Amino acid sequence: MIKSIVLLILIPALVPVFAVLFFVYSKDRFAREPFKQVAKIFLISAIVAPISIPLERIAMAIFYTNYKPSSIFDLDFKDNLLCVALVEEGVKWLVLMILAWNKKVFKYRYDGIVYAVVTSLGFAASENIMYIYYLGSGVALSRAIFSIPGHAMFGVFMGFFVSRARQGANKGHIITPFFSLILSIAVPVLLHGIYDFLLSDSIRYGGYGLLFFIFVFVSDVLAWMAMYNDFASDRPLGKK
Repeated sequence: MIKSIVLLILIPALVPVFAVLFFVYSKDRFAREPFKQVAKIFLISAIVAPISIPLERIAMAIFYTNYKPSSIFDLDFKDNLLCVALVEEGVKWLVLMILAWNKKVFKYRYDGIVYAVVTSLGFAASENIMYIYYLGSGVALSRAIFSIPGHAMFGVFMGFFVSRARQGANKGHIITPFFSLILSIAVPVLLHGIYDFLLSDSIRYGGYGLLFFIFVFVSDVLAWMAMYNDFASDRPLGKK
């Protein structure tokens, strides 16, 4: 029984997660983040992830009760944006802020991306296990190709702006950290919402398949550019 669970659920669910995590973590050139801290954030993110399910249902209940859409596409987009993306990225953002924002180990620019991606992948690991458990290992490949890199990509943008916010706060600025923190949640939510909308409507109606692939490609390229910029030019964020 245990062997079957490991082979059919845990291995296909976690191998792509750890592969992406190792890639991002290995790019940390200066004072690589303590494994204990990385593991802690990953595990807590995975444990907290299921909380998003009832929160999404509450958000959907409020949304469907109070909003009258102009079309089915308007409904689908705002449903994915406000009831799914906002909740999931909001949970990740709170975990990141609680466990990494004010920690002494968060002292280099690239650290923000590392911790945000670890948070996102902890969430993705838990989500992946649930998907494969309920839908079977047949969904593992598509999730490894799209969903896991997608969560990592959202994490890259979240960490990119969190690092800017931390750097500005360390310098005693007020406006720059404020707007950077807003972008650290707003950008991942928007990208996640568009991603889910294009994917779900492509599956239902078959109309956005090409646009979905273009969106994923462009988003991944931009995420890689942001990530490369930060690990190639990594430097201290300055003292508080």
